[in-house]
Amino acid sequence: MQKLVECEHCHGEKMCKADHGRSCEVCRRAVGVGRRGRPTPIRCSYCKGHGRMWVEVAEEPAAEPEAAVEPEVEAPAEPEAAPEADE
Repeated sequence: MQKLVECEHCHGEKMCKADHGRSCEVCRRAVGVGRRGRPTPIRCSYCKGHGRMWVEVAEEPAAEPEAAVEPEVEAPAEPEAAPEADE
């Protein structure tokens, strides 16, 4: 199941400012800008500038209603065989 969540990289701002207000190396490389080019924030490469991402989440099993639990009744123990008297 997928869920729409806020981008953890840009925090929903759509622009990468991960490196002290500048775009991080990953986002600059994704746009094709080198280390010295465009120091201002550029579009986040993780969410593609949308601010939100679809993530896969595991489905939780449906909670079953708790049925009344009956206490277990122990079966009566079988009587032990009496030792036969020596005749």
